Amino acid sequence: MFSEIFASVVLAEYGKIALLDWFDDKIKLVVRDIFDKSKYYEAFELDFSPIANPINALQDITFLDKDTVEISYLSGNEFNKKTVILQLNY
Repeated sequence: MFSEIFASVVLAEYGKIALLDWFDDKIKLVVRDIFDKSKYYEAFELDFSPIANPINALQDITFLDKDTVEISYLSGNEFNKKTVILQLNY
């Protein structure tokens, strides 16, 4: 089975991918099932630094387990490093 082609993928594990995508002039982190977004799809709005390219603002991202993602990124005009844990809701 092959998945569709994705741009800006930052993580793939547990049959899911995480990618950065534009929504209403904002970048969001999308976590979705790699093959079928009807199985799982969630978009997270993070406060990426407005003066940084989001792919460069992203410092680290990892699955802690199949239901939890930890992300570190640069936030605000001062480029403060922020770390958040995201729970994936099913």
